[in-house]
Amino acid sequence: MATEQTPASQYVIAGQLTLSGYVIPQNAYGVEEDFEYKYDEDGRFKCKIVYSRRSTLNVSMEVTTGTPTYQNGGEIASGVFVDGAGTATAWKIRNATLTKTRGPQMVELDLISQTDLLA
Repeated sequence: MATEQTPASQYVIAGQLTLSGYVIPQNAYGVEEDFEYKYDEDGRFKCKIVYSRRSTLNVSMEVTTGTPTYQNGGEIASGVFVDGAGTATAWKIRNATLTKTRGPQMVELDLISQTDLLA
């Protein structure tokens, strides 16, 4: 029985992210909130105050062409990746890790949206 490896250009799984020069085998969306809990004078829970709610995105990418230039504290322009709701947004790079292997170089990005979801 013969097996054949289908190239990534011939399939898309569940709206997988794409970026020119990279193969993106995994990505994971999340949400991060800045909040505090308030309690009454008896120490009972009163309410949760949410000040900010922003999308997060963790991306693992295989470099196919060029040299990656991502660095901690950098930015990714709006439209490169969409947020979990499918909206184009600008991202701040919280952590960028480049791993060199015998195969393709791997880049892992930990991103947070610059747009607040509470607007």
